[in-house]
Amino acid sequence: MAHRIVWSPRAAKDLESITDYIAADSPTYAGTVLKNIVNQTRVLARFPQAGRKVPEFDNEDTRELIVYSYRVIYRLQHDEAEMRRNLESSYETKSSGPSPWNPTLAHRTRKDGAPGGS
Repeated sequence: MAHRIVWSPRAAKDLESITDYIAADSPTYAGTVLKNIVNQTRVLARFPQAGRKVPEFDNEDTRELIVYSYRVIYRLQHDEAEMRRNLESSYETKSSGPSPWNPTLAHRTRKDGAPGGS
């Protein structure tokens, strides 16, 4: 059964911030990074447990993909893989930053799988 890929507003904003930061030096590379992050998350539709369990959380449903130096943290729920945060791997951890489980409503990806309206 295929899982639906869902991006929370916070995760979509984090992804936009990453892209904007990189684009200040190289718009072309920013596009490449964005495309690669989104493509990695699309794999989760067919293989939702492809990411590893997040070490800071003792929960099999809280998983992450590592793309470049970024952690794409997601939670498996029923038939969804919900992207919750994109964190620089050395930037935040459970003990030093906010939880990736902010109570925000998730929104669907566009038909092409990219974050955004439905």
